[in-house]
This record gives sequence, C-alpha cells and structure tokens, in this order.
Amino acid sequence: MAPGTLAEVVQFTGEHGGFLDRLTPADRAALLAAGRDRAYRRDAVVFHEGDRGGYAVLIVAGRVKIVTSAADGTETVLSLRGPGELVGEMAVIDDPATPRSATVIAIEPLRGRVLLGADLLAYFESHPLAIVELLRMLAARLRASDRRRVEHGAYTTTRRLAALLVELADTYGRPDRDGLRVDAALSQAELAGLVGASRESVARGLAVLRQKGYIATGRRTLLVRDLEELRTYAL
Repeated sequence: MAPGTLAEVVQFTGEHGGFLDRLTPADRAALLAAGRDRAYRRDAVVFHEGDRGGYAVLIVAGRVKIVTSAADGTETVLSLRGPGELVGEMAVIDDPATPRSATVIAIEPLRGRVLLGADLLAYFESHPLAIVELLRMLAARLRASDRRRVEHGAYTTTRRLAALLVELADTYGRPDRDGLRVDAALSQAELAGLVGASRESVARGLAVLRQKGYIATGRRTLLVRDLEELRTYAL
C-alpha cells in the first residue's frame, strides 16, 4: 500500500482522536499527500527544544513524548502524541525563526509525514475547514493543560497518577480478557514527568493502585483491570 493513502489512514483514524480524525475525507487525503515519509527509531529526537521551526510532522504510526528541560537539566514530560496527531505545527504557524519550545522524542518506532512550513500553510489556505479543526484541536490541548495544572495543585500524586492512567486507557487502551491493555509503553520516570512527581512517588502510587486491584503492571506494560473504579478513584 502506498504511503499516505486514504486506505492507510482508515487503519488508525478514529482510534486516538487525533487531528486527522477531525478532517473530512478529502482534507485528510490532501494532508497525507503532502510532505515526505520519514521513519524514526525509538528514542530518536524529532525536534530539539530551541531548534528553528521550519517544519511540522504528522504522526502516521508510533508515539512521541513532548518534553521540556529546566536550567538544572530536569526533564518534564508535557504530553504524549500518537497516530493522526500533528507535532511542531505551532512553530510553523508562529514564525519559522522562533525557537521551538519543547523537544519531541519517539517513545517507540515512529513513522511520520514531514511537512515543510510553506507546504503546511498552503494546505491550510486551500482547506479552510481544516483550519477550524486545527483551532478546535489547539483549544482541546489548552483545556487539557489547564486541567493538569489544577490537578497538580489540588490532587495527591496517586490521584494524579490515576487520572493519567484513565486518560491513557481511554486513548490507547485495547480490550484484553482481563481489562484494557495500554499500548503506550512508558517508564516510571516518564509517568513521573507527566504527573509532576518523583519517580519514587509514582512507584508508591502504582503500588497503591495495584493493591486496590485497579491495575496490573510490568516492565513498560500496563493493564487496567477496572477502568470505572479507577476513574472514580481519580475524581
């Protein structure tokens, strides 16, 4: 099957609620026809924080984490992105000379469509409905960021962790005979970055959630045994 065809997109469209899911079939096909295909190995850097932003990447397969670093070298994981999502688009929309605000790293083998800034802007100019969906996507990201800030100030680490696991299960979970298996392979350190806590606190939180029977964990594996009870606990 040729890269970027509509038939290929159907394999993941609707699974993760990405930007592609929001587009009409014609707009979706046009976006996939733009740019060039590129593969990244696991742990490869897609963008570096501070790089100039001359292009964006549409994720076709695989997932990335978006991280930023403090002056002391401490890494904070801001979010995850998966199939159908755009990354790096803000630097293109803002100004190609503006340094990127975060680093994007593949957390598993990644395939994407590299879209030069001029090509992405031309796409939006000729597909106005896609601009509306872009704005809705950015608004959803802003709401999620605001919600996470509230959680960081009001919730314990274990509740923040439970809320994150619910989000991961809703986004990446696939049915398993014992619950929902989450394919996003995250380490305890990466989970800690996402909930704004230490790795040790996350390890204790996972132990609590395992003891309650809500989850089962292994090395970079997660099984949510009781999603609704986990969701209630996170509230």
